[in-house]
Amino acid sequence: MNLLAANVPDDPFDYIVVGSGPGGIVTADRLSANGKNVLLIERGPPSSFRWGGRRRGKWLENSNLTRFDVPGLYGLIWQDSTDIKCPDVVPMAGCVLGGGSAINAGLWFKPQSLDWDSQFPDGWKAEDLSAATDRAFQRVPWTSVPSSDEILYNREASDLITKVLVSDGWASIAANSEPNAKIKTISQSEYFFQHGERGGLLETYLVSAAARGNFKLWMNTLATRVERNGGSVTGVQVEPSGDGGYNGTVKLTSGGRVILSAGVFGTAKILFRSGIGPKDQLDVVRKAEPDSLIDSAQWIDLPVGHNLDDHLNTNIMFEHPDIVNYNFNSAYNNPIPDDAAAYLTDRSGILTQAAPNINPIFWDAVKGDDGIDRWFQWTSYVGGPQRGKTYNTSGIAAALGLGKTSRGRVTINSSLVMDVSVLPYFNDEGNNDFESVVATVSGVVKAISSIPGATTDSKSLFPSSLK
Repeated sequence: MNLLAANVPDDPFDYIVVGSGPGGIVTADRLSANGKNVLLIERGPPSSFRWGGRRRGKWLENSNLTRFDVPGLYGLIWQDSTDIKCPDVVPMAGCVLGGGSAINAGLWFKPQSLDWDSQFPDGWKAEDLSAATDRAFQRVPWTSVPSSDEILYNREASDLITKVLVSDGWASIAANSEPNAKIKTISQSEYFFQHGERGGLLETYLVSAAARGNFKLWMNTLATRVERNGGSVTGVQVEPSGDGGYNGTVKLTSGGRVILSAGVFGTAKILFRSGIGPKDQLDVVRKAEPDSLIDSAQWIDLPVGHNLDDHLNTNIMFEHPDIVNYNFNSAYNNPIPDDAAAYLTDRSGILTQAAPNINPIFWDAVKGDDGIDRWFQWTSYVGGPQRGKTYNTSGIAAALGLGKTSRGRVTINSSLVMDVSVLPYFNDEGNNDFESVVATVSGVVKAISSIPGATTDSKSLFPSSLK
């Protein structure tokens, strides 16, 4: 592949931030606001139209929008991730400007205090970070009704779920008004969408950073490793991953810093290729690129890739004659004309909502025999009929997050491809993660099964590992 690339300029930077996901963008903005010369490096292409993205269907061609800007096209990432998914990572990971925030569903919830208090050191507790949290949500506001006409579309499944859970004792709340109410509560989804478009960090933090003369953004540029002498970093090696990318070594000023914010896979890979990590992983890299890896005398043995955590998702499905399914994926090339017109004219209609109609969200907690509370966020969505079934379906996914104790590992192979070699699910001592999933899922299944006209398939209620 022949790429149009530029050589790295000689000018050094105070800070080189690798990765333009949420962490990287906010960090680069804050550092540049304090007068530092900052370079933000993104290995992927632009996403939003504002930043040069042009991936879109024909109906968007005369607009200032791409597929990334339209919330209703969010689900397309699972149908067409060409040149968006990181090519050297086995699981789905976005290599595009904005990272996960450019391709996710845009859910935007204030953290509960325990998110900080249960796992962060002194000085980083909820009370310490309260003002910073408020500032973040002021800069990136939320909405539960993205359409400009203030209408939520196709609420049938959401209404069914909300009604049955409230009748079962769950409390209906506005999630961002009560961030600590996370036991048996249900809320409309809160999004970072703005003016019917994706919005988020790409329309706030990155905009303010780009307005400063001491900030630079490079896209289509892959950071391969940091150059260092012992624990002192002198620069970052880069190579083009697309047209317009840079090739060479980016220099740091005296006392400059490199901040790796390239996601769990990208960050671990850069560290491995920089001679930082467990010996078994550095040996793999040495065999793959013996002329590039730093001498083994300078290897730094750290547990990079270990202690991997991830949300464990368990899906249940039910069908009901009242559920209406909207074909969001067909809207990329063939949207319903009235829906396209409503969106383009005044940013109204169902295309302002995240596919596949994500609503409502609800929360629960289960205490394990080990005394640890395990917290679940349930996400509801809509789909078509299951195979052999008649009616449309609603899927409900339980994500086990805070309190989960199972852990896994990220590793690199001889082709320098990143993968999860130890899955971070159901390997905790005492099997408490498993038992908590069974408890919360059983309770929700019981409630959903009481909806008049609802049909559940026992084969779809639990994944095979839970049967």
